[in-house]
Amino acid sequence: MKRKIFILLLLSTIGLANANSCNTDCYINVDSLFQINLSTLKKKVSESAECVTITNKANLDFLYVISLLSDMNCISSQNNCVDSNTIQAIENWYLKKKKFVTCEKLRKAYSLLRPQVFKSFNEYEEYSKELDQLKIKEE
Repeated sequence: MKRKIFILLLLSTIGLANANSCNTDCYINVDSLFQINLSTLKKKVSESAECVTITNKANLDFLYVISLLSDMNCISSQNNCVDSNTIQAIENWYLKKKKFVTCEKLRKAYSLLRPQVFKSFNEYEEYSKELDQLKIKEE
């Protein structure tokens, strides 16, 4: 009897662990993503008093994702330019909104950077709605 109870407890524990792993199946470490990108961008921007053109694809993607998640325009559309004020604004935004910036939102934002070819106007509207839903608000 004790053995059956033990096996049932073990199986239910395994089941709970598997159910919880569905929620933690995100591969993005949010803090590391921000620390690495902000550190790299600060280093590039600190070397110049002006707006600096960003050519690193990971940094560019990061800046576009932050633009999608926040109400900020993080990068100049003319020449992929960013300055120290923008980097500071991103850092301040992240500190304020950190608890709302989830791995899932980041993953979704990164996936929406490269949209598929739309087969219909409805697909385009759905894509636009998804972009709008990414904005981080205090909940």
